[in-house]
Amino acid sequence: MGAVLEPESPARASNWQKRIVYFLPLILPIAVLLTFVGFYKQFLLCSAEHPCAPFTTSEILPNVSTSDQTRVAAYVARASWTLINGVHFLACLFAVITAGYVIYHALSDYKNHRRMIILLTVAAAFDIALGVSLFTLKDVFSPAQQLQQATIGSVLPAISKYNRLAEALSLTGALSLAAATCAVLWQRNVKQKLDEEQLQQRISLLKPVLYVGAAALVIAVLRLAATHAWAVSYLPPDSDVGRAVTSLTTGIVGSLGTTYTLVIAGIYVPAALILRSRLKEEAPAAAASTNTWSQIVPKVIALIAPFLAGPLGNLLVDVVNSLGGGK
Repeated sequence: MGAVLEPESPARASNWQKRIVYFLPLILPIAVLLTFVGFYKQFLLCSAEHPCAPFTTSEILPNVSTSDQTRVAAYVARASWTLINGVHFLACLFAVITAGYVIYHALSDYKNHRRMIILLTVAAAFDIALGVSLFTLKDVFSPAQQLQQATIGSVLPAISKYNRLAEALSLTGALSLAAATCAVLWQRNVKQKLDEEQLQQRISLLKPVLYVGAAALVIAVLRLAATHAWAVSYLPPDSDVGRAVTSLTTGIVGSLGTTYTLVIAGIYVPAALILRSRLKEEAPAAAASTNTWSQIVPKVIALIAPFLAGPLGNLLVDVVNSLGGGK
C-alpha cells in the first residue's frame, strides 16, 4: 500500500500564509496590470479581422497639415518628447537603483547573497518587461498606433519600438520596486518578532519606494502625453479629426494615470499597513507618533500623483494642439 499523506500541520500552513503575505506588494500590482491587459485584449484590441479603431492611417493622412505653423508646433512637440523621454530613462534607472538599495539594506540576514539577489531581481523584472513589450508589439491596429504611424511615423518610423522600449523600462522599474518592497517585509524566521528599531528601519525603507516609484510613474504618464502631443501637433485643431484625436488622447492618458495609481498603491499600501500593525503591537506610542497629518498627506499625494499627472499630460496635449495651424 502507498504511503498515507499526513495533513499539513496548522503551524506549517500558517507559515505559508505569512510567506504569501510577504509577496503581496508584488502580487497586487501584477494583478492590476493583468486585469488591465485582460480587459484591453477582450474589448479594445483591434486587428485586421476585427477593425475597431474610430479612424485609420489612411483616414488621418489627408488631414495632416503642412503649414509653417504646424511644422513649428511639430518641432516644439518633438523637442518636448525628446526631453521627457530622456528624463523618463533616468527616472527608470533611478528606480532600479533605489530598488537595489532597498533590497541590500532590507536583507541584512543574507550578507553573502544580497548582490546576487539584486542582480537576479532586476534581470527577472527586465525579462518580464521585455516579454510584455514583445506581446504588445502586435497591437498595430489600435487608434493610438494608427495615429502615430500617420503622423510621427513620417519622421520616426520606429516610434512604436521606442514606445515599447520605454514602457518596458517603466515596467522594469515598477517590478523592481515591488520586489524591493517584498524584501522589506521578508523575514527568514516567520516566528521572529521584530523590535521597534527594526520595524522603524523597515518603514523608513518604504519611503524611497513610494516617492521614487510615484515620480517614475508620473514621468511615464507625461511621456505618453508628450508622444500623443507630438502626434496631435500635425493635425489642425479646428478640424473634425483634430478634435476627435484630442478627445481620444485625453481618455488614453487619463486611463494610464488611473492604472499607475493603482500600481503604486498595490506596491506600497499593503507593506505600509502590515509594518504599521506590527509597530502598533510592539510600540503603540511610536506608531501613534508616526500617524500625523504632516506624514500622511505627502504619502497620499504621492499615491495619487500618477492620477493627477493625467490632467497635466492632457494640458500638454492641448497646449501643443493650440500651436498647430490650418491646412
